Amino acid sequence: MKRFKSKVVAIRDVKLPKYDIKVDGITQGLIMCYLKCRREFLLRINEWGTEENKIAFANGSITHDTLDKVYTF
Repeated sequence: MKRFKSKVVAIRDVKLPKYDIKVDGITQGLIMCYLKCRREFLLRINEWGTEENKIAFANGSITHDTLDKVYTF
């Protein structure tokens, strides 16, 4: 795994955010992350991750939004 944000944070200080699976949803990647490592899962739902992951997520969001608009019209 690549390096996380430069701020040093102890795992014990990371709390579970207000995350509602019915509202926020869940991805297959997030499920696999939980099954692989619960600490990594906790960091990811607290929006800690690599820049590459954030760029890929943004690209996927743009692509899905574009496809939604194309299919809607």
